[in-house]
Amino acid sequence: MDTLIPKANAPPSWQPAAGRPHPLIELRELALLEVFQPPTVKVLRRVSFRRGLNIIWADPKTAEARAGGVRTSGHSAGKSTLCRILRWLLGESHLGPTQTEVNLANKLPKGWALLHLNLDGREWVVGRPFFDKSDCAAVPGVSLEAVLATGWHSPAQTKPFFDELKRLTVGTLIKNRFPGRDEAIEATHLLGWLSRDQEAAMQSLEAWRTSVSGPQERGPTKLERHLLMRMVLGLIEKKEWEEMENCARLEAERDKFKDKRPDLEAAATQACETLRRIVPGDGDTLAGPLLIAQAKKLASEKQGQFEALNRSLAEHPALTAKAVYEQAIRESERVQSEVNRSTRRAKRLEKKVSERSGQLVALKAKLTAAMRKPPPGYCARKKEEAKDKCPLYLEVTEDISAAAVMADFEHQCEALQEELDEERAELAEHELRLPTLQTNEANLKTRADELAGDRDNLLRAAARLAAETQADEALLNPAEYHQSKLDENTASVTSLSEQIAASRQLQKELRKEHWRVRLDFADHYRAALSWLLGPDVRGGIEFDDDGIIELSAESRASLSGPAIGAMKLIAFDLAAMFQSVAGRGAHPRMVIHDSPKGRGHRAGAVFLHLPSRARSREGRRRADVSIHHHHD
Repeated sequence: MDTLIPKANAPPSWQPAAGRPHPLIELRELALLEVFQPPTVKVLRRVSFRRGLNIIWADPKTAEARAGGVRTSGHSAGKSTLCRILRWLLGESHLGPTQTEVNLANKLPKGWALLHLNLDGREWVVGRPFFDKSDCAAVPGVSLEAVLATGWHSPAQTKPFFDELKRLTVGTLIKNRFPGRDEAIEATHLLGWLSRDQEAAMQSLEAWRTSVSGPQERGPTKLERHLLMRMVLGLIEKKEWEEMENCARLEAERDKFKDKRPDLEAAATQACETLRRIVPGDGDTLAGPLLIAQAKKLASEKQGQFEALNRSLAEHPALTAKAVYEQAIRESERVQSEVNRSTRRAKRLEKKVSERSGQLVALKAKLTAAMRKPPPGYCARKKEEAKDKCPLYLEVTEDISAAAVMADFEHQCEALQEELDEERAELAEHELRLPTLQTNEANLKTRADELAGDRDNLLRAAARLAAETQADEALLNPAEYHQSKLDENTASVTSLSEQIAASRQLQKELRKEHWRVRLDFADHYRAALSWLLGPDVRGGIEFDDDGIIELSAESRASLSGPAIGAMKLIAFDLAAMFQSVAGRGAHPRMVIHDSPKGRGHRAGAVFLHLPSRARSREGRRRADVSIHHHHD
């Protein structure tokens, strides 16, 4: 079995695999119709494609070509339009810049573009109108001639066609979503690589489209495009993919924190600005945590002053002086009460003494009268004279006489007098103490008032400090809260960034472990370079730290930098296709290159379907490599 390109310099293995008998996507014929309303069909152009190399070329010598009767040439021949129509029929949402679409719709209001192709060997015809792009159709198992003759057979929905296209291309990949994405990988993502647009000018491996070639949906990012190519080439393993998903999750989480950061910074800044009321003088030079720290320090000092003042107030002598003064008041009141009580009691005793004295006088008068006139039958002599001498003297006369009563009364009067004297003495003592107590009370009141005034000043100072402390706290609390949230955000971003860096390092190590597969594809790449540029070319493929594919190529030939750059990309795309034909990778084995404009690039579009089996070297050249000149 012959190799795909026999003259390539030491190809690694370019023999078609037996299990891959044809390209997964094989373009066969394109029909551009001015009118498509069967049985009325007006054909503008039909372009046939063969398996192998198809080149659409226009003479770059515009003046000479037009002099020879050719209407168009060079960059105006319609090669890019043809490429874009093919991409459009394969699923892209637009076929070119908006003005181009408008011009085609206005010029061909009943026009259609029909494409006859094989998907994994099965015939399909797909078509789209230029005016109403929603009226598209696709049918399997029919020829282009049948559709032109009878129109679309119902149902002619395009969904089965695009589902089959997706199944054959991205449906075979190890994953159906990019890391961190919810949207599925679509066939149109891969189509961007398979059909590079001329406006991208082959500036880089992942530059497939630009806005010049039409509106661009949000497609894969640069990293995702390289990841897609690596998946197609089989240059990524499950472990690396899982780590990439983990990294994408970490990056999404970090991005959420980063998205919140501007609001957190604004809130923290606004809250910190109010702290300048606490920090005088050089507070204008401070910001953020430094401003908070200084404000917190000053507020803490103020809080310390407030607490020290409270301790001073708790131990202030005014409290003792007030207690002593209140005790003096109670003592004066007690003594005054004793004076009042003694005065009242003395008055009562004086009254009793006076009453008893009157009663005693009355008793004495009665007794005197009684003694002057003794009772009948009794002796009136004195006791000393009559006792034991007068038979009429009775001993009982003294016991029951008024004298005995008077003696008792006198005794009571004396007792009352003594009690009165004692009361008067106690009253005199209290009256003597009372002025001293009152004077002491007045002095203590003066001292207590003085100390109370001093304490009141301290209380006012404490109240002022309390208000200032409360106000400082009201400013510090939100500032500290918002700063803490910002610090937490920063810590989270830092932590996630460290985890992301560790994940990327692990991915890098996993890619190194997969070096054999990478070197195998590098052999295909170097062989393609040799075929394009000659046997003296040197090249290789590496990955940067993010997994971006980096191509190298060196040649002794006098090629410009842009030319070498373009050749590297062409060699890469060819190597991807050759490797797939040889049985490795998931490339659909079809490439459309729209040659870029500019110096150093010839005007042309290349369509390449690699055959699965080479019949013979000469037969392969005749059947599978063809050059077509198409003029609009």
